[in-house]
Amino acid sequence: MPQNSKNLKTAIRKVPFVGGLLAKTYRKLSPLLPQPTRKPQYEMNDTTLTLNHSAGVFSCYTIRLEAILDYYRTYKRLPSIVDSSQQFAAYKDDLNEDISNKFFDDCKKFQFTCNEGAIYLTNEKSEAQFSDYSKLNFLEIKPFVEKYFMPPENIRERIKYFESKMPWDYQSICGIRYRGRDKNLETNQPPYGDIIHKAVKLKHKFPHIKFLLQTDEKAFLYYAIRELGDDCYFHTITSGSKLGYISDYVAAIFILSRCKHLITTSGNGELWVRILRGDNRRSIQWLSPKESIYGIKNENFDSNKRRFWIDSERIISPRISQSSENGN
Repeated sequence: MPQNSKNLKTAIRKVPFVGGLLAKTYRKLSPLLPQPTRKPQYEMNDTTLTLNHSAGVFSCYTIRLEAILDYYRTYKRLPSIVDSSQQFAAYKDDLNEDISNKFFDDCKKFQFTCNEGAIYLTNEKSEAQFSDYSKLNFLEIKPFVEKYFMPPENIRERIKYFESKMPWDYQSICGIRYRGRDKNLETNQPPYGDIIHKAVKLKHKFPHIKFLLQTDEKAFLYYAIRELGDDCYFHTITSGSKLGYISDYVAAIFILSRCKHLITTSGNGELWVRILRGDNRRSIQWLSPKESIYGIKNENFDSNKRRFWIDSERIISPRISQSSENGN
């Protein structure tokens, strides 16, 4: 049974939040900040794709996927080696350590088939994390996601652990994702009340619906619990190390991707909820681009589209297969 709202509020005080780690990491490693010796985000030759980009965990995921797609467009085949050893620097004890196998399963046996032609994550000009997710090329990128982005055993175990604690099944859940804190340096986030208003409207339409909360902002968590009461639930992150915390966060994003309904802000985490989901059905997305990001003009800023919700019932493609996730 779900905890009551009083017990939830007590539990919040004991919750270690991944968000603080993410905030410090992104400001230090963001590719938009001046870095005198900065390498290109990735490099490629006829055998190897090397990823140099290291920032927030799902920023690393996004650049890795875009680099693999670029390699495929360039060479008309997959790379023999995808080297992500330089990624995820913020979660390492030793910067020379390769921890990419803690994020990506080795799917060498996966039978890859893909349509010929130029394949892009999205055809929109906007940066993918701040694009309309209903316009992602789900069907085209699906084989790449299944081959290169399935979770390894350590993350699968955390997914199973969190699932064992969930008081409801996925078909009864709307996942709510609010990315706050430093994300306001890149995009405009909605007032808390706007997110909860969407949740309440959904509850009126589907009275049985419950809410799974994922956020890096305690104030939003307090607000959501006050407004939604016993109809909401959140995961308590218990891992002690940097790598443990971020692995729990990745597991939480996989779990959100399986919820029947979604209400989210926009960012790389929210983007990967949709990519892992394999479609944008039953999804509500807040999108409010900034005119400039870190003092750099946003070339894709449209003054006619400053603040808006995207409510999608559109069926895009089949879900990412569970067999691939289990390494079969």
